[in-house]
Amino acid sequence: MNSDSASLTLLVASIGVVGTLAGTLTAQIWQKNVDDQRWKRELTRERDAWRREESRRYYENEREAHFQFLRAWQRLHRELWPFAHGEQTAAPGVDLLSDLHEPYLGVHVFGTKESTRLAGACMSAMRRWAERADGSDRTSDQLAQAYEDYVQRVRLDLGVVTDSG
Repeated sequence: MNSDSASLTLLVASIGVVGTLAGTLTAQIWQKNVDDQRWKRELTRERDAWRREESRRYYENEREAHFQFLRAWQRLHRELWPFAHGEQTAAPGVDLLSDLHEPYLGVHVFGTKESTRLAGACMSAMRRWAERADGSDRTSDQLAQAYEDYVQRVRLDLGVVTDSG
């Protein structure tokens, strides 16, 4: 019986050692999974933060590009007013739109395709208005419409809430 008792003790000890090893390995695997999940959540949070920051920077660049174009457009409109209305007869210069080229480039880089197209339409309407190519006031209406279309598109692109929606 002594032999059975020793075998039983050895069996119980072996089961204890195997159980301890199995428990340790299970705990290690579980902890690794917990750490992996934590790391994935942290990485996702960081990526989301990077995306938000990139989106914010892009929005600011887009807003600034539109602002610069509108400011240059308004300045050129004021400068060309006397020529367009026959109050001054001296030619306004070689390239009427040179002051709009750089701001337009900003719109082209940061704006949507539609806002870029409408900014180009504003430039074309400005040239026709300043040169009075058709000799009528129709160019003033076209200029006002081109400007309004562009401004409405910019508001839409930038998410500016207006009274009309």
